[in-house]
Amino acid sequence: KYQARASGSGFVYKSDGEIVTNAHVVTPPNNGTISKLEVVFADGDRIQAHIVSTNIAADLAIIKVDGYAKLPPPVELANSDTLEQGQWAIAIGEPIGLQKTVTVGVVSAFNRNEPIQNESGQAITFKGLLQTSAPINPGNSGGPLVDLQGKVIGINQSTAQSVQGIGFAIPANTVRQIVASLEQHPGIHQGTGSSYIGVGLRDLNPGLRRQIGGYQGPGVAVIQVFPDTPADTAGLNPGDVIYRVDGKDITNNQELIRIISGAKPGQTLNVDTWSQGIKKLVSIKVGEKPAGYGQPQPQQGP
Repeated sequence: KYQARASGSGFVYKSDGEIVTNAHVVTPPNNGTISKLEVVFADGDRIQAHIVSTNIAADLAIIKVDGYAKLPPPVELANSDTLEQGQWAIAIGEPIGLQKTVTVGVVSAFNRNEPIQNESGQAITFKGLLQTSAPINPGNSGGPLVDLQGKVIGINQSTAQSVQGIGFAIPANTVRQIVASLEQHPGIHQGTGSSYIGVGLRDLNPGLRRQIGGYQGPGVAVIQVFPDTPADTAGLNPGDVIYRVDGKDITNNQELIRIISGAKPGQTLNVDTWSQGIKKLVSIKVGEKPAGYGQPQPQQGP
């Protein structure tokens, strides 16, 4: 039987013993199982923990220690939408096994989309990551990236391969959203936590308007509907045009993508469509994008 030891970082999220970390920290490769999960606190105490919930595709997990009287106070999450490029960022964790390590850098950029390879060799594209120059090394994963006030602005996740000074973190607002979902739905989840309806989209142009039947109004064209997705269930078809969502006129692809991405899984969108000369109101229940969902082609949406 193969046995291995691995370590990562994390932080206390709630006073009941909840600790947040990366899913890849507590998920063995090749769908293995963890025989022992132990949390080492700053004072050296080693406390048994158990996994509450994980979202593998979002790379976030909740673990918990029960009845630990010396539990440190929970951290406070910042509003990552208010971060500014160039502000200080401090990564805390256990890189390459070196406990209680702090590295310093800045918030370098926002909304990075990076393919990250997990321990099983599967590459998952993570979207909307923070880029930081604070060094992040193996073992830092799951630890907090904090601002000068000590508030968590992100969770250290990965570093660019073969490039120094480029690390990536999951923004605090994404963490807040995914963790809230994990608390409501314990267990192992493969979903990404991202919203989708399952269509390929393209901005309208004269040629495309002719192909779909001469539609002349605003909107975006549906060029693909993926099977067994919310759009498929709602009856959307290739060649349809989405021109209004929840009363808001749609004039380009990016507007619709922002609306879908901003909706929560389970939320219903009222979508005005044009289909071969007939206008229809369609209700689409937004879904959670599953892991492995095909990456959109150029000019296509979620």
